[in-house]
Order: sequence, then C-alpha cells, then structure tokens
Amino acid sequence: MARYAENHGIRRALAEELGTPQSRRDLSVSLNNVAGIEQARGDLDGALEKYEESLAIAQRLLEHDVTPATQNGALWTAHLTASCLVGLSRLGEALAMLDGVSSTAAELELACDDHLNMLDTCAAFHETYAKASAALGRANEAQRRSEHGAAIRARIAALKGGTER
Repeated sequence: MARYAENHGIRRALAEELGTPQSRRDLSVSLNNVAGIEQARGDLDGALEKYEESLAIAQRLLEHDVTPATQNGALWTAHLTASCLVGLSRLGEALAMLDGVSSTAAELELACDDHLNMLDTCAAFHETYAKASAALGRANEAQRRSEHGAAIRARIAALKGGTER
C-alpha cells in the first residue's frame, strides 16, 4: 500500500501539473490500484471513493477519445466501482451504473474481436451485472448476463488455445 500511495501522489501531481490525457489516465489507473487494496482490506467506503473518482476521470477521457482502449478503461473502472457498490449492498446504484455503460460494453465487444484484455473486461462487466441482478432478485437478467459472460470467457479460452470460434 505504501508503494501504491507514493505512486498515487506522483500521478496526482503530474495530472494536476500536466493535465494531459495520459497523465489523467495514469491517475485513474493509480486510483484503481489504491482502491483495490482498500477493498481487499475491507475498507469498502474508502475504495468506493477512489473508484468513483477514477470513473469520473475515465468518463471525461471517454468524452474526448472514443477509442477501444479508452472504452476498455472506462468499462473496467465502472465494473470495479459497481463491484464495490455490490459489496456495500448498494445494488440499485450498482445496476444504474452498469446500465449507464451497457452501450460501451456492447461497442467494445464489437471492436475488440480478438483482444483478450478487452474481452476480459467485457466478461467481468457481465459477471458483475449478473451478481447485482441476482442480489436484487432479477433472476432472468442475472441468468442472461451470466451466460453472456460465460460465452465471452469461452471465446477467450478458444483464442488462447488458438482454436476457431
């Protein structure tokens, strides 16, 4: 945590000083790293605060650069934020967030036909959506999202094995 906190301080200073898309992206990633440690330590409120800041940065970047890589970053951060909200039993907020980025997930799936990292992000998105839906008693939506996530995971496995889809 000490190393991530040190890195985070540097990234924040650079983002404030430079204000470039890359420095803001680096700050967003740094926030995700620190939040992940806080979440693992059980500090869900602290993690959520950092995930939400990271998501705000990612969404601003997405407004100016709609590339698959930027979409992937925004979608990954939304998945992490929603996952933390599920852990805090703030299920309605989690689903609202996931609904808000569903079109990004669909676009990314189309754009990243064989990019494993991006496909993994899409699978994680659907898995988090399934968890939140199941917790709210929306069994049909949970099943649909779970099956979609599993299909993407199978696609990833096929690509890693070099087999045709």
